[in-house]
Amino acid sequence: MILWSCSKPESKTTKDVPEITSEVIPEKHAEPASKPRDRESQSVFEEREFALDAIPNELHYDGKAKDGAHWKDNLGEHWLLISEKKAGASFDPGHVSNLYAACWRNTENGWQQQWQIKDFNQKDWESRSYMDGTIKLSDLDKDGIAESLFIYQLGQDGLDPTDFKLMLHVNNVKYAIRGTLASEESDIGEVDKMKPDKAFDEIDPMFKKYAIEEWSGMAKKWNANLR
Repeated sequence: MILWSCSKPESKTTKDVPEITSEVIPEKHAEPASKPRDRESQSVFEEREFALDAIPNELHYDGKAKDGAHWKDNLGEHWLLISEKKAGASFDPGHVSNLYAACWRNTENGWQQQWQIKDFNQKDWESRSYMDGTIKLSDLDKDGIAESLFIYQLGQDGLDPTDFKLMLHVNNVKYAIRGTLASEESDIGEVDKMKPDKAFDEIDPMFKKYAIEEWSGMAKKWNANLR
């Protein structure tokens, strides 16, 4: 189950474990941010240093921060954070393994959330885990507005293939690739499925090409580690 919204996130603490670990809410797209009128004007995309201990106090998020990105572009300064909430052991009643991601932009009125993703485990044996090192920033269309990308996995019980999601945001609109790869169990056989969102057809083909290349690179590393 995945929830996508622009609502204000909850607090930063991890003390409270939610009573409900899953809910079915349809995914939504954010309204695209306005682009500069003149693409040929001075484009600014500057990736800045990211550190967990440097996250602004004004950014409130769920769970424990795992990774993120920090940059400045034509729309201003941005922070992207990925966090997880874990509680209990897999297969135990009440097991929680949720993933959260959000992006903020610094405006005249302070930090404003641009988009948010929440993905909850629906069964006690499921998990949601960020794939380390998969956050990437780009400016493929050279408009001075950065795109962000990351990948996470939706683990099962170890006996089934593993599902993954790639999330690409272009002007605050989400474009996803969903797919399945083999698990660590060698007797499962070869599994390599990938399905890009139809929404990719509504934007420049280079974004879909880029997302597929990133997915393929992840899949190659994943399969190599199973050998």
